[in-house]
Amino acid sequence: MTEVKTELGLVPNKPLQQMMISGRCIVINDPHVDQIDILDIAYALARAPRYAGNTNGEPYSVAQHSVEVCRTVKESYPNNVMLQLSALLHDAAEAALTDIPYPVKISITGFDEMESTVMRCIERKFMIYRDMCESLEVKAADWSTHQREVRDILPRPAILTPAEYWGYDPSKIEGPTIVPLHWQDAQALFIEEFMELWDNFNALRDCFA
Repeated sequence: MTEVKTELGLVPNKPLQQMMISGRCIVINDPHVDQIDILDIAYALARAPRYAGNTNGEPYSVAQHSVEVCRTVKESYPNNVMLQLSALLHDAAEAALTDIPYPVKISITGFDEMESTVMRCIERKFMIYRDMCESLEVKAADWSTHQREVRDILPRPAILTPAEYWGYDPSKIEGPTIVPLHWQDAQALFIEEFMELWDNFNALRDCFA
């Protein structure tokens, strides 16, 4: 019988797991809220590049993308703190599973189920309504952020025009310019955004306690 390396934080009889930077392990197929830590999430997302690293300039992290989506939601829904928090954490499961480009992700059998299992646990940890991280409001902000990323940091297609490739003209997309941050700056920005939202969220909860 293989000896379980408990000193590494491995969970017995739960082989499908990812060790986070803190030493905690997230059991992918059976996660518990005690395995989830915002500092682990921030660290991993800040080091996870979007678009498989195929962006111009500094590698563009999932953490920075998440902040951009959150700020878009903030602008449209300034009084909905839970929705803003959902936007910030909408890709948080990628801290354990990493970012996989969408065309590849949908071809991996069972990946959506694993990602959803971890995401539901993250929602429970931070007291977010189930599936709110996948709400239409968050998806709309995610899409508009993606369009700005196309405009500002993605390479131009070698054969087709950008409009032919993307189905829209990126040069006509409006909104703040995206400049990729160093991963440590993206991590700090993510944590700062989370702490502000978490304080506001708890203040609202105390009002109704």
